Amino acid sequence: MAALGHQARLCVGLGAVGGSLLQLPGYIIFDRLVLASLFAFVLLEQNYARHFFVKMGQLRWLSYWGNYTYGLYCLHFVALLAAYQLLHRLGLNQTVAGVLLGDNALGLGLAMLLSWLSFTYYEKPF
Repeated sequence: MAALGHQARLCVGLGAVGGSLLQLPGYIIFDRLVLASLFAFVLLEQNYARHFFVKMGQLRWLSYWGNYTYGLYCLHFVALLAAYQLLHRLGLNQTVAGVLLGDNALGLGLAMLLSWLSFTYYEKPF
């Protein structure tokens, strides 16, 4: 129990330090370096670790959508913008929950649909 209190104090302290780091001129470099390192770790772990509790290649639904990742990459912004505009005109994204659940859920659904259509009718014939 004492360790949990120590960890909580450490997290609060790191949060306070992180907030003050935002004002430093070189913070963006540090931020990008940390994010790049985390993504590199995930890529290396997924490729080379044999015994990890989550292997992305073993998740069938994720492997299925792997065919459509280029379409998701290219078309997600269009889908998110369309979802935002639609829900904004209907007045359904006026709250935080409306934005998080409505804009993002509808945007993801539209992006998945657009990427599937793009792969099936545009990319696959090539």
